[in-house]
Amino acid sequence: MEMFLKPTVLIVDDDAEVREILRTLLEDEGYPVVLARDGREALYKANHDIGVILLDVEMPVFDGLRVCAALQLNPNTAKIPILFLSGWNDELVRKLALEAGAYDFLSKPVCVSELHIKLSALASFSFHGFAGNKRDHFRQAVSRAATSYHAQEAESEREWFAVMA
Repeated sequence: MEMFLKPTVLIVDDDAEVREILRTLLEDEGYPVVLARDGREALYKANHDIGVILLDVEMPVFDGLRVCAALQLNPNTAKIPILFLSGWNDELVRKLALEAGAYDFLSKPVCVSELHIKLSALASFSFHGFAGNKRDHFRQAVSRAATSYHAQEAESEREWFAVMA
């Protein structure tokens, strides 16, 4: 069971349907959610108690890479973990996202369990200070979150089978 408060997640995507699907998924998991439909709105909303950002790469006004770079330059937002979302499953886009400061990259359509694991990992240390390489800490947290997630899934299956027996 998670022993920490879940951070507010800023979902930034120009596709209203994607924003709503992600919002529903995250709110069902107990995450507070804030929505932004473009990069300009994201830059404004990121300054208001945001713990994690899910950021689309390709958007009007400012694309996700420019938004990420701007967030990294602002002392108020530079430490907010960013997960990029993109329909482009392209190695160059992934590389550019990581170079811009993202923690990781998720391809659309998003795998729900992967999203849950990575958000749990970010949430587990986004409120605690850490020293060293942020991506190394993130990879370790993802590993722990994946183990926990799979253990919870296995327990749910056992409970389901017990009820069905």
